[in-house]
Amino acid sequence: FYVAVRVRKRINLLKKRYKHSNEVITMSVRKNLVMIYFAILLIVLAAGIYVVHHVFQLIDPYVVTTQTRQTSMAVQLAGIATFYIGAVASVIGAIVLYRLRKRVQYIPRLIALSLTFSSMAIIASGDGMVEYHFSIFMVMAAIAYFESSRIIITSTILFAVHHLVGYFAVPEIICGMADYSFSLLLVHAMFLLLTSGVLLSQMYVRKLNMEKLVREKETAEQRLEAATYIHEATKEMNALTQT
Repeated sequence: FYVAVRVRKRINLLKKRYKHSNEVITMSVRKNLVMIYFAILLIVLAAGIYVVHHVFQLIDPYVVTTQTRQTSMAVQLAGIATFYIGAVASVIGAIVLYRLRKRVQYIPRLIALSLTFSSMAIIASGDGMVEYHFSIFMVMAAIAYFESSRIIITSTILFAVHHLVGYFAVPEIICGMADYSFSLLLVHAMFLLLTSGVLLSQMYVRKLNMEKLVREKETAEQRLEAATYIHEATKEMNALTQT
């Protein structure tokens, strides 16, 4: 009797886990689709900012009066083009994998990479104006949707390298000027690290809470199923005894 109860409990548990796994996969697919649209939107936004600044030259007066440039425009445009190529190539890769339903674990990484490059493109297209650096925090908040610490850490490292290398190589498309203070750049880095730290902490605590809730739910369901089986078996045994 007890063996039969344990077997039935195990079967029901496996069925529930299989159902939960399918629900997680479905949710992941929806997440990927939403984020692909967002990645495309961010590329369009970056392109719009480039047009405003470099085609129509609708630049805020303070940029014109304060910027000092040392890097050639050709080098700056090459840097901007690199960011756009990275953003577009990454989102195309994500779309292809989404359509083919293959290597789906790489889709969030490609989307996050596209968003990261798009933010870099926004900053570079906007002549390194500090206002466009807010796109970094928008991207960090967006990729937190994937609930992956690896993705957040990767994007944080990419942004840090982007700022550090860009500051010494092509400061105009990172900071807007050639003589930008390094100490102010460190302020950017500090808030980037703080943002990443907060996101990672929230994800860790949420994971612990979810695991606790799942364990409590499974324990309660197992106890209920065991009580139900015992009650049914008792009724059957009483019926057999009476006959």
